[in-house]
Amino acid sequence: MRRDRLLIVSFGLVAAFSVPAILAQAYPAGTVATATSNSPSGSGPTASTASSAASPAVWTIGLAQFAVGSSSDASGGASNEGLTSLRTVLPLLIAAELDSLPPHYSSAADRAAAAERAALQEWFGAGNELYSSLDARALSFLDPSPSLAQRVANILTADQNVAKSRTKLDSAVALRPAPPPSIDTPIQSALWDGNVQGRLIDPDSGIPSSVAKTNKVDLLIFGSLRDRSGYAEAIMRGYDAQLGKDVFVWTGYCSIEDPSPLARSFARKIEEWTAGKPFARLVVSPTPDSARIAVDGNFLPIGQRTIYRFSPGAIVLRVEAPGCVPIKSQIELDLGERKQVDVRLDPKKTGTAVVSVSPPEALISLDSLPKGAGPLNVDLNGTRIVASASAPGYEPGTAVLPKVGAAEVHIDLRPADGLGPGGRVDKAQDSFYGSLGLFVLSVPVTALTAGLANSYAEAAIRSGDPGLMGSAQTSQIALGAAIGASALLAINAVIHLITYLDSTR
Repeated sequence: MRRDRLLIVSFGLVAAFSVPAILAQAYPAGTVATATSNSPSGSGPTASTASSAASPAVWTIGLAQFAVGSSSDASGGASNEGLTSLRTVLPLLIAAELDSLPPHYSSAADRAAAAERAALQEWFGAGNELYSSLDARALSFLDPSPSLAQRVANILTADQNVAKSRTKLDSAVALRPAPPPSIDTPIQSALWDGNVQGRLIDPDSGIPSSVAKTNKVDLLIFGSLRDRSGYAEAIMRGYDAQLGKDVFVWTGYCSIEDPSPLARSFARKIEEWTAGKPFARLVVSPTPDSARIAVDGNFLPIGQRTIYRFSPGAIVLRVEAPGCVPIKSQIELDLGERKQVDVRLDPKKTGTAVVSVSPPEALISLDSLPKGAGPLNVDLNGTRIVASASAPGYEPGTAVLPKVGAAEVHIDLRPADGLGPGGRVDKAQDSFYGSLGLFVLSVPVTALTAGLANSYAEAAIRSGDPGLMGSAQTSQIALGAAIGASALLAINAVIHLITYLDSTR
């Protein structure tokens, strides 16, 4: 028994230590070196997966909190509180400046490096999986617990796993990174959603590669702050997740109280680095703000106001909005230029309205903008226009002009009574309720009078007494008077109701 155990242990140790030799024999060192060649003339399959990994649909930039380093000057330096606040304020200001980003162009060397790195990662993963399979197979020889039959079954299963892992590694090694395309295709760039919402990436959650992967950003921007004789020294770094390395390091200085100039400077550098080549930028500011912008016949997405061009020349700009006359112009752009154009659209004329006011000296305003005394000719533009008038000693009045056609609009101002619109409504309401109350009180009196008249008439008919006949006639006269009074009170209540409704308009 002891001899069998020693034999099993010896065989397992030999198998375990033979793994490196097996790998070296199956995959010599020159194999990987040859497979990573980017020569276009090389033969063999092409790793399309590596090429696609180097070209994301949207190239995302994410800004992280800055770190605070030790001060260089113990006296007269910036306060720790100021630097602690700046570690958040500065990157947020940079993110605010990056409200629009140019398309991302990468160099051929960077694209090739990204493709090669993606291929190497795939090869490493496959090789690591094969090593784990071989290690598991070796350990199956050292496990003394199962029976001989179970041990044989475990070894067969381990052999199958080794074969699968070896096939996967063979496929990965046979593939070659795709050569970068000869024409650099721009990639849409965007700011990380968290930065847009006013949040920052936590840089302390891991190394840059893991932080970038966790937050799904292609360019991770982080940095550090240090006191330099009362000023803040900011060192900003950019980590490219596809290349796996820092691609820029910039240094700037600012005061603790006003980091805005440095934020603008860093933002412009990020914008230029993102573009990867010289560009021209045109910012269009239309009025009204809802206007649509088209460049060379193609409309920009709603809300986009910035145009980037990577070649000099003229662009055809068209700005249009409902109810306005569109504007079309040609603008020349040279590389390196930064232009801003303000475009104000004039409303379309859909008719004319003449606004007059009583008294004539009243001043007229259109949509709260003073226009002077009437009569006033107003060009209609298909939108809602509110005309208002005011004069000393009079209550202000308003009228809504028609959207199209020809119209005459008169605003009649009533003399001020000191009550105002609300006071007049309250007064009319009280008058209506008072008149309605009188009418309600008159109804029982009329009903009682009608009952007495009927009683006297019936008694006079039955008895034939001349005295009762006179009383019956008197009660009929009283009933007519009561009915007339109730009718007058009802009419009065209706009149006050109309007055009340009119005052609420």
